[in-house]
Amino acid sequence: MRFDSRGLVSTYLSEWMPTGDTTRQGVAGYVWGGSNSGGNLNSINKFTFATELISDPSKTLSQITDSPTGFADSGVAGYCAGGAGASYVSSIAKLTFPAEVKSNLSATLTVAIKFAASYSNSGVAGYVLGGYDSSVNEYDTIQRIAFPAETKTVITAVLTQYNDTFQGFANYGVAGYTGGGATGSAQRVEKLAFPAETISNLGNILTGNVINTTGIQDKGVAGYFAGGSSGATYLTRFDKIAFPSDTKSTLSAVLAAGAEGRGGMSNSGIAGYSVGGVNGSGTLDTVEKLTFATTEVCTTLATVLTVARRWAGNFSDEGVF
Repeated sequence: MRFDSRGLVSTYLSEWMPTGDTTRQGVAGYVWGGSNSGGNLNSINKFTFATELISDPSKTLSQITDSPTGFADSGVAGYCAGGAGASYVSSIAKLTFPAEVKSNLSATLTVAIKFAASYSNSGVAGYVLGGYDSSVNEYDTIQRIAFPAETKTVITAVLTQYNDTFQGFANYGVAGYTGGGATGSAQRVEKLAFPAETISNLGNILTGNVINTTGIQDKGVAGYFAGGSSGATYLTRFDKIAFPSDTKSTLSAVLAAGAEGRGGMSNSGIAGYSVGGVNGSGTLDTVEKLTFATTEVCTTLATVLTVARRWAGNFSDEGVF
């Protein structure tokens, strides 16, 4: 059974920072496509970590695309896969760092889908999980885009439930995680162990049912599911999955506005950011920051997106390690 409507998701990518790294410099997060009340978008916003300012790098997707999913090979390139514009798409767009040259891969998704989840094992592969197609068929498949060859395969492991409108984060070199979603249990967290690519169900451990959450991560420390919807209520909470124990806690810090369809960007060791989204007041242009520290404080930045957007694809360039 579907948990709730399909109209909503947030997208996320995960990258990494080695424990104890003091030389890595996070560069920027990117917000691709999405939609607002004016329709679907193909524009790209860049969020520079050092200044926490938004700019438009004058790059656009090759087609207007709503609800794609994003992941990155940090320091090398970011990728935006799937989504829907005039029709559902299977293409995978690439933004090469640092020149920000945009191209499309020759590899494509097996099926044109939207509302898939994603994360990456930076330096090894990116993963696109679940989603649904134009006939509203849901998938449990996990598609792997190998770095640097950029070849696509479907791995043997599958999700423990068909799923869409969910999101993920990763602990580089260790595992990727997805949480919530529109089918089965909307409290479930699933884990794909690296490098064996074996999947396990951590159980219905989220605080409550959630769809359209977003994921951010602090490599080697924890991942966070931020916001989303319970179906009837827009959520402000952060559920935290601590590494390596995979224990869940709910932060006292909350988002300023409950919303679903947010994007997520991560600068490991420093902060994670939740951007845009939609709630009963409309589509948002705001950027909220979760500082990674023992206090885990959430603040709303003065910086805003160049245009309000929901269900965008997101990835981050956390720099070269």
